Amino acid sequence: MGKLMKISVAVLFFIFLGAALLHYHTDQLYHQNFKSIYEYDITLDTNSELKNVTFYLPLPVYENKSASGNELVSRYLQEEDGWNLSLVDTENGKMLALRADRFVPEIRSPPVAISDTSEEINGTGSVGNPEPDDEIQEEEMPETGNQVNSSGNIQFAMPLEFRGELASDSEINTKFPLGNEPLLNPAYNLTLSTYDLPYSENKEPPTVYNYDSLIYSDYEASPEAQVSLIVHFSGRNEWWIYGWNWNQYYEYIYADFSGPQQGWMPIKGKITMGDGNYR
Repeated sequence: MGKLMKISVAVLFFIFLGAALLHYHTDQLYHQNFKSIYEYDITLDTNSELKNVTFYLPLPVYENKSASGNELVSRYLQEEDGWNLSLVDTENGKMLALRADRFVPEIRSPPVAISDTSEEINGTGSVGNPEPDDEIQEEEMPETGNQVNSSGNIQFAMPLEFRGELASDSEINTKFPLGNEPLLNPAYNLTLSTYDLPYSENKEPPTVYNYDSLIYSDYEASPEAQVSLIVHFSGRNEWWIYGWNWNQYYEYIYADFSGPQQGWMPIKGKITMGDGNYR
């Protein structure tokens, strides 16, 4: 009996030692690979030329400062694209100013599916024309920004994107960012909502709030001009332990305009908190 007890104690000791070593190893991996990042992105999409453009856009602010906004402005100071970015104080708080004398969207044709065609080789060895029934099929494209050229082919405008990324020297509070982390400003009337995407049953769903915000837009355009803006901001922690893990909070604000604009426009925003994995 004493021998059996000693074997049992030895087995338990090695199990405990193995678990401790595994915990130490995974903890080392966690700290070696852990990083925290803020991302602040602007997407402008239009199907028409815009002139004398000014936008005031929601800006991630914490304690009346915006490190992510400053990083985005500094990044595009070197760009030769005709746009000027700056942080401005408005009647609705500190915001991002986006200005250009003129903006003409880049127009592209959609990719086409190459159909099987029978090629005829003539006497000189050149490739003949495809049969009349072999037509090139165009992919269906979103309506926003679509144009039809003189030959009847659908074309679409490429969105303009401004992307900023800022590393944080401390872990980001992705579960409770309200009052603890930068958030898009202005934001009014936060209302608790529901998370409508699938999530694991053994985890709490992310917390979601809807809110009201504002965008200022001033530009000349044709009455048929369609303009859309997306403002995105997120704070994310990520690490590697035999695979990537992450958690985050993120915000999206959407705005759609028709024709020329001048003035403030109320818009809707949404913030999602506590999304991802937590140790």
